[in-house]
Amino acid sequence: MSVVSHVLLGRFSSKELSRQLVYALAQVKPSSLKARLHAVLCCDVREKLKLIKVPVIYLQSSRDSLVPASAHADISRQLHDMETYRYDAPHFLLQTKADEVAKDILQFISKIEAREEKLL
Repeated sequence: MSVVSHVLLGRFSSKELSRQLVYALAQVKPSSLKARLHAVLCCDVREKLKLIKVPVIYLQSSRDSLVPASAHADISRQLHDMETYRYDAPHFLLQTKADEVAKDILQFISKIEAREEKLL
């Protein structure tokens, strides 16, 4: 489990987060995890991104071992209305930076609401 914890949490790992990770993974059958991983690796929806017509928030972890930084560039080329928030965090961003991310999401929503009010 230490390898999985290192990949998903990196230097942000703690005993509590590791415990929660072990517990969460224990709830999922290995065959389900394998199927999910296969689905992620085989899925490419980049062309469909240009169909999105609503504002998008992209939460980017600078220390993500699973999602490469290049994914941001791929996505931003397809989306016309995307705002990026960057964090010094691992793949498990929401588990390690919950308060900061929640604040940023609320800020993003407020910007969208203000923009919509101007249109009325």
